[in-house]
Amino acid sequence: MTELNISGNLKVYFGNELQIPKDAMIELLPIRDITVNDSLGNFNFSGLKSGTYKLRVLDYSLNPIEYDVILENESIINFELIIDAKCEFDKESALSDLKKK
Repeated sequence: MTELNISGNLKVYFGNELQIPKDAMIELLPIRDITVNDSLGNFNFSGLKSGTYKLRVLDYSLNPIEYDVILENESIINFELIIDAKCEFDKESALSDLKKK
């Protein structure tokens, strides 16, 4: 049986800005494997069998959204994983708060 991979890129909306997070934990269910993205947002799960999986980012939310991934006969590469940190502040808000002390 051929081993398959799920790889892709993670980006997170912080306020209105789409950014690459530092060391975000990404979980693969149902096998409960966890990986951390690299400095470019890339992640990879390897040694998988055909089947249905769910990806979720464990950081930034108490109830992470699950993304369904179906592996059939070939690996999935370039999976774009974009989440919203649901942050009420952006860079401008933070700078304004700093000026106000």
